[in-house]
Amino acid sequence: MDYTTFEEEGTRGSTRNMCCGLCACIIRVMSNIQLWLILHPNFITRFFLWFFYVFEVLAYSINPKSFLNSRSDVLGKNYAALGKIIIGDYRLVAGIIEGAQKRGAFLGRARLAHKKVASAFPLFLSDEGAGGTSLHSTIHQNIWALAQPALDRAHGPEFDKYVEDGVREYKRTQKNGALNDMTAKYVFHAVFGAPLPNKKELKNIQTLFIGNFPWSSYVFGAVKPFSALFHCFQCSRTSRIKRLKEVVLATPLLLGYVPSEANGHLSADEYAEMLVSVCGIAGILGTSNLIKNVAKAIPENVSIDLSDQREVMRAVLEAARIRAPVNNVNVLTTTVKTMRVNNKLKTLPMNTVFAGSIGLACFDESVFANPKKYDHKRENIEKAVLNFNHVGFSPEGAGTRQCPGRNIAMKLAADFLIGLRTPAFVENIN
Repeated sequence: MDYTTFEEEGTRGSTRNMCCGLCACIIRVMSNIQLWLILHPNFITRFFLWFFYVFEVLAYSINPKSFLNSRSDVLGKNYAALGKIIIGDYRLVAGIIEGAQKRGAFLGRARLAHKKVASAFPLFLSDEGAGGTSLHSTIHQNIWALAQPALDRAHGPEFDKYVEDGVREYKRTQKNGALNDMTAKYVFHAVFGAPLPNKKELKNIQTLFIGNFPWSSYVFGAVKPFSALFHCFQCSRTSRIKRLKEVVLATPLLLGYVPSEANGHLSADEYAEMLVSVCGIAGILGTSNLIKNVAKAIPENVSIDLSDQREVMRAVLEAARIRAPVNNVNVLTTTVKTMRVNNKLKTLPMNTVFAGSIGLACFDESVFANPKKYDHKRENIEKAVLNFNHVGFSPEGAGTRQCPGRNIAMKLAADFLIGLRTPAFVENIN
């Protein structure tokens, strides 16, 4: 190698270092400005904070993991971004999940227009201990009561067929569409007690909850500011939601529905709309993300005893740790908080938006040794995993905000993993 080659390599290395340094500087400046705006809440600072949110929510959408990790590398575990405080410290995130939660219209990285989703959507309802009413606990208990019959139904032969078809199609195509279809059919049938009527309704669900078009997506169509920008073009979204509610109202679960204290005195239409949002966002979108993680985050050379139910469960939990299917728990602070943000001790005012980042917390080296390595046999995976809005995992479940349908999601994920690793499924797929 001649001296010219060495010189070229040195120049490229210097350019890369300069670019990395410039990016780090930009990240630091933008975060510090947002932190100052958060520390001085008023109409004007909220106005400017909004522009940072809009810009960064678009950047986040391109590569969420890179967005979070690049800022964590520069700013520490907790930092200002997306117009709020991102919490990556495991113990702080666990504290957010376990405590009473004051909620707003936040979902993941985004702020949602409340009028664009169900009024009784439990994700947006605060706990009584955080200034809310009893409606959240009422709705949560009601859905929890529906979960066990749904899980019992999921042991039927029709559900085995959903998994078999999903595994076979995924092995044939290696495309997410097969996983989305399998999840939608499985979850809808389990929850509502009847299969989806036809392929048209399946496509409707996929468009609403898996699609990303602001004029037809349930979630993206509610994200600020896109919900306002595309409001006049959302006839498709409105009609799809209406049609899905009609399908839900005709299922065995809703036949004979009567408003009562147990369901928060919601009308049949309100109850159906609430279930559409819960099953669509948490049940179908969230579970399909979990299934994709099982398909892609578990290395092929990792040995898993498929006859051991607990080992299969741990394998799924570790896949969820490596790639969190639900990444943020958004809350509003109910008191003044003093903590390290951007590597500095700061006192944050009440009603500051905290986003407990499960994705960052699950890579906290103080809790998970060698966090980037997939290891379903790590000792604390069941005790420390952060998923389903709960700290740790037990078959029984607990907690006032824990996802009531998590056992259905875990069963589907476990059955899918077994099918994916069973050679018999490879036969006759061509």
